This record gives sequence, C-alpha cells and structure tokens, in this order.
Amino acid sequence: MITSGTLLVVGDTPSGLGPLTLMLAAAGYQVRAVSDSARALSALTVDQPDLVLLDLSGLGMDGVDICRRMKAQEEGRRIPVILIGTRSNDDWRLAGLLACAAGIIERPFGLEELLACVRLHLELRRLQVALEAKTDELRRASDVLRRETITQACAD
Repeated sequence: MITSGTLLVVGDTPSGLGPLTLMLAAAGYQVRAVSDSARALSALTVDQPDLVLLDLSGLGMDGVDICRRMKAQEEGRRIPVILIGTRSNDDWRLAGLLACAAGIIERPFGLEELLACVRLHLELRRLQVALEAKTDELRRASDVLRRETITQACAD
C-alpha cells in the first residue's frame, strides 16, 4: 500500500484544517491546505495532488458542489476525493456519492481510519494509473502490429 503522496486538504477555515494537515504530514504525506473553492480548483491544474480530502465542516453542501466542480474538470476527473463531514445531516453523504466522491469519513474519526482510507484510495489511484499506462502501451503495440500486418499483406 502507498504510504506517501501529495494530498490537498480543503476546508473553510485554516484553524479547522490544522489538525488534519498535521496528522497527515506526520504520517509522511506531503500536504497542501486551502480554505476556499477557487484555490482548490486551481490546485488541480497547478500542482496536481494524488488525492483530495474535502472537509465539509463549515462548507456544508457547498463542499459537495466543490467536489462536483472538481470532477467536472479534466484535471480532477481521476483524482480521488474523500469527503469528511458529520452525521448531523446525512444528505451530504448521498450528494457526495452522486458528485463522484471516492470515499466518505464521518466525524469524529480515528487517525487509523483516516490513514486507512487515504492509503486505500492512493493505492487504487496508483493501480488506475498503471492500468492506463499498460492500456496505452498495448494500444501502441496493437497499432504497430496492425501496420506491419497491412504492410505484409500488401507485399504478398
């Protein structure tokens, strides 16, 4: 499993992001925290993270909209987004899944739960990238073989 990577943590207040950012950094991840949607969306193109943690505390359903907008961008389509919220309102859970969030963590959560979720989604992302690279490699090999077959058929 992956125990390193670049994480983007998004929330409404820097003070709320501090503990989450410190926990992840202490676990060996490179962490960048932003406190507004514009910075979060631009971070997908400027310094593309391996995973996004979107803290809905204070953001509420607007946080789900940020997830939806991230997934609408070409740069954000394949980056996993984990939503962090409270059980007080379950509407965000369904809305988050409909917005293509990769995972959901409810507050209060334990450090091990958070790290397990992050590791899982980073590993899934790594496997997805490897599969896409292998698919491209096979596609190129198939194109070469097709051209060689056509060339051979024309020579006969």
